[in-house]
Amino acid sequence: MIFRLILGSILALLFFLIFTGKVNWFIGFNEAQKIIFNPNSISLAKAKTGFIVIYLMPLFSLYFIVFSQETIKVIGGIFLSLITFMVLFAFN
Repeated sequence: MIFRLILGSILALLFFLIFTGKVNWFIGFNEAQKIIFNPNSISLAKAKTGFIVIYLMPLFSLYFIVFSQETIKVIGGIFLSLITFMVLFAFN
């Protein structure tokens, strides 16, 4: 239980730093985010939906890791966080 809390805290801090743009590891993601969510730009609804899914994946992964009691859900949360990082690396 303590290991999952520590892992969830580290991932939450890491995701917070990435999605707020405090670290410049994923510059392509931050620039695409600024362009798509700019109210003056004409952007596709699919792109906005994709970014919303990218935001929801870390939230669900943290929920599964920290608050789930079943082992398969914890493994699913870790897998979901790895998929999130793979998607973010695709923007570089």
